[in-house]
Amino acid sequence: MSLDRLCSQLRASEVELELLASLTEEQQEKLSVQLLNAKTVQHKHVSDAFQDAVGQLPRLMRKPLLKMFEGAL
Repeated sequence: MSLDRLCSQLRASEVELELLASLTEEQQEKLSVQLLNAKTVQHKHVSDAFQDAVGQLPRLMRKPLLKMFEGAL
């Protein structure tokens, strides 16, 4: 079950991740949780960087740009 979750998280087939099948169920679950945490941290960093970049723009451009990317970040 965890290998299926890893495949979906990494957007890869089971063939591509066949070496991960040698991990125990517990190890696969731990890897899955670590991947989820890493993606969460990455998303926060990208979102923060975008907000910082928008803050550098002239005030009149900020709102339209934020509107364009609404939901994307």
